[in-house]
Formats: sequence, structure tokens, C-alpha cells
Amino acid sequence: MYVGKLGGAEAYSGDGGAGGKPHGNGGDPGFAAARAGNHGHPPETPPKAETGQPGAAGGPCPTTPPDVPPTQITGKLVTSGGMGVPMHDIHLVPVSTPNSAQSGIAPAQFQVVSTNAEGVFVFDPVAAGDYRVTPQRAERGEYWEPSGRSVTKVDGTGIAVADFVRRAGGQFTVTVPVRDQNGDPMAGVQVRLRDNYAIEFLADTGADGNAVFADIWSGHCEVRPMDNPPAGFRWDPGFRGIDLQDGNLTTDPFGLVPE
Repeated sequence: MYVGKLGGAEAYSGDGGAGGKPHGNGGDPGFAAARAGNHGHPPETPPKAETGQPGAAGGPCPTTPPDVPPTQITGKLVTSGGMGVPMHDIHLVPVSTPNSAQSGIAPAQFQVVSTNAEGVFVFDPVAAGDYRVTPQRAERGEYWEPSGRSVTKVDGTGIAVADFVRRAGGQFTVTVPVRDQNGDPMAGVQVRLRDNYAIEFLADTGADGNAVFADIWSGHCEVRPMDNPPAGFRWDPGFRGIDLQDGNLTTDPFGLVPE
């Protein structure tokens, strides 16, 4: 459904490729799958899972305190001042789940829990596998840092992930470069941005090869070229997940690579 213009880009409501303006390429299953329920979502190449090794994606490495039961994944939502955020939903999304050897645990499933009065959440029981932990999106003008965390659960070991921090955001400009197979700017390519609140925006690249989206609220967004690539080529990547936080953002470019 068309809902007007915002910051020079046309805005549409809809979820994934199912709603909004028809695009001529038959929906967008990759877009919908990556959203994991309209909340924090994996980018084109999922980040490394947090398993305690240095350099894991999504912030500080998780710890496994002795008091975390072996069937649990737990953590905390806090404000920028360190206070717990109560009664806020958080999602556990299976990414890759081998059969668990731990008795009494059902195969991995999508789970939703709410934080307690201190902002603590607990998923229990959790089978072995790779997961994405994502808080319910924040209100406009705020965002979660990070928008999600990747974790690997192994049998017999509980996980305490690092805190998710709610921070003040705002409205900012997102610039999306599009380049051809030679790395040169491509003009006239339609790009779609889907913001943290499931609103879609369309903008065309200019002579500089950049599509510009103004007045976008902080939070997790997804961008992708909507035009079909030239014959024999594909877009690389097909789409990109980004976290818009407290300032303007220029994404890594989309490019053309041979099929």
C-alpha cells in the first residue's frame, strides 16, 4: 500500500515481497526469510557465532557462568544507563540445528520470551545448534545495540550472551552505492530500503551510482537492488542487512559479478 513520500523516496507498507508496490520480480523470499519475524536479522553473510572466542560478531564474547544451567541461553536487555528493560520480547531463531544428543530436549524451535523485572531473559530448554538472538524492535527514536547476536549452543553447556543495550537514535540518511562489473557507478538502478518498522522506500541511483534515502529511523534495515541485473550477471550481494544507529550511513556497494 502506498503511504506517501518520506525524505524524497517513495514509501510503501508491506512485509517482504508480499506487500507494497509490485516489483516485477515475483516477491522476495530471501528478504522475508532473513527478517526472522520483522526483528533483528542476519545480513547477506551471517556473522560468526559467539562461542567465547575473541573477535566473535555482535560485541563482547559471551560467558558461561557456573550458574547457567546446561539447557539455557540467557542474557539481559539494558538501557544506556545500565538499567534492566522489563517486559520486552526477545526471539530465539534457529539457523542450523543438528540433532541434539542431550536427552529430554525437543528439536530446535523458534521461541519468544519476555524479560523479567530486571531485564533478564531465559530460553529453556534449547537444543544444540546455531541461533540468532534478537530483541523485539525498539520504539521510534531508539535502537538496540546490537540488533541481534549469533550464538552456538552445544550439548551440556549453557550460554550467557553479552547485554543488548537500548540507545537513543533518530532519523538519518542512508546512501546505497551500486557499481557495475568494472566498479563504475551505475545510474538509474532502483533500490529498495525496508526499515525497522516494515515500511519500504524506493529510490533510483543517480549519476554517481548512489541511491539516497533520507529521514530513516534508527534500527535494523534491509537494502537491495530491485532491477534485474544484465544478462549473465547477478547482484553481489543479493541484499544487505544494516544497523542504522546514531548517524548517517553509507553501505558497502552492491556490484555485478558473472553468474
